[in-house]
Parts: sequence; C-alpha cells; structure tokens
Amino acid sequence: TESDEFFPSLTNDGTLYFTRSSPSGVHNIFRSKWIDRNYAEPEKLPKQINCGRNRFNAFVSPDERFVIVPAVGMENTYGRVDYYIVFRKADDSWSEPVNLGAIINTPGSGGWSATISPDGKWLFFMSVRGLPQESQPTQLTADFLKEMQAKPQNGNADIYWVSSAFLKDLQQKAAWR
Repeated sequence: TESDEFFPSLTNDGTLYFTRSSPSGVHNIFRSKWIDRNYAEPEKLPKQINCGRNRFNAFVSPDERFVIVPAVGMENTYGRVDYYIVFRKADDSWSEPVNLGAIINTPGSGGWSATISPDGKWLFFMSVRGLPQESQPTQLTADFLKEMQAKPQNGNADIYWVSSAFLKDLQQKAAWR
C-alpha cells in the first residue's frame, strides 16, 4: 500500500502477520491469510493485539497460538515500550494482553523486536537498557565512555535471550473476552 508495512511474521499455514503504519504515525498489526495460493485482503487484528497507544513488530508463533506485541501506553508497564503476549483460541478469539514481566521488561527500558527460536526453546528480544545507577561512575571520563561504547546496557539496543518456558505459565494469567 502507500503506507509502510514491515516486520513480517509467518505461520505454518502461510498466514502473514505484519505492521502497517498510518499517516498519523500509529502502527497497527494486520494479518493476511494464505488462501488458494494467494494472500487474502489484510485484516486489522482486534484491540487485544492492537493494544496501547501504539504497537509494532509483532511476532506470531508458527502454530498461531500466541502473538508477542511490543506496545506503548499500556497501564501495567515497566518501561516505555513493554512486550506483551496475547493468546489465540481455536475459535480465533484472543486473550487480553499479558505483560511478559520484569524478566523481559525493565524500568526505563524499551524494546521493539522479539522472536522465538525455531525449536521454541528460546525467546530473543531487543531491549534498550542503561547502566544501573550503582554501576555508574561518580565522574565521567573519556576512558569510561570508550569502555562503555562496546558493552551491553550502554543505552543502545542490545539483543537478549531467555528460556521461553515461562510463556506457558503466562497463559494462565490471560483473561479471555
């Protein structure tokens, strides 16, 4: 379209999930089902996935059981942009978003890209985290800044990974509409 579309995520049956931006700068998550060797007209997903004031870069599990959504403007947030998981039932209804918690989301941080390893065992995610207050020097020096430039938690985006086992427990917390 004339809008920007990005961050595609495919399911086992070929359904395509992606982000589409609007002229106002708000991003929404859409999906297009693979039907008769063609993609159907994209449909904007419900408010459970298009949660908060803005969202983007949603990852859908290959079996389409859940979507991980980075969202801005949610009430139960740890940072600026938090990761949420939304579960899908067989009837295509969706749970309310569940915050992935303090393991993934940290105060003052932001993240906007997640994925699960092909074997389903690992969650990889991007996060912008600063150096913890207790580790900051009392006086900044050129040597300290040079050293920090190549380290994680320097205020730039880093990639982290954790076991994805905790995601199954979050399904118990999901509220179904």
